[in-house]
Amino acid sequence: MGLYRYQVDAVNYSPESLRESAPKRPDAAERMRRAHEAAAYEQWFRAEVKKELDDPSPELTDEAAHADMQAFFASHRKEGRA
Repeated sequence: MGLYRYQVDAVNYSPESLRESAPKRPDAAERMRRAHEAAAYEQWFRAEVKKELDDPSPELTDEAAHADMQAFFASHRKEGRA
């Protein structure tokens, strides 16, 4: 079955009417930008976590970190920065 004749009645056609009836979503670009930023951040975050988990350097205990920070604060107090 072939189509030999195709007729279109465009008397009442108006491109403006199509634009007016189309749903408007001005927030779509902003929403997509935020979605892409969130995906990029998650990819970066996962890579950072993996890098730290794969790091072979020795772990720092809570007590050692606390002592380091106390020494840091003490040295800054002596210099008058705190």
